[in-house]
Amino acid sequence: MVLTCDGLIGKEGISAPDDIEEEFSHRPWQTCVQCIWDGQQLRLTLENDFDSSGAASLDEFWDAIHAYIDYEGEITLHIESVESF
Repeated sequence: MVLTCDGLIGKEGISAPDDIEEEFSHRPWQTCVQCIWDGQQLRLTLENDFDSSGAASLDEFWDAIHAYIDYEGEITLHIESVESF
């Protein structure tokens, strides 16, 4: 599954991947978690065996962003892709 967050600026996004990955390390139902900041977009990839639509994982991503990122503008989150294994 791939989830994205748009609307962050450089200073907001640059430290976010470490914080997001740390937060998801406490969620054992989410595996293979990887978060990157590409300079414009925060991108989270993960795997699980319960969230076929991506909606529950998107909620968890939203919670982690709110907990760890002090953002100033408007952000939007998207479900980019969900694959079944």
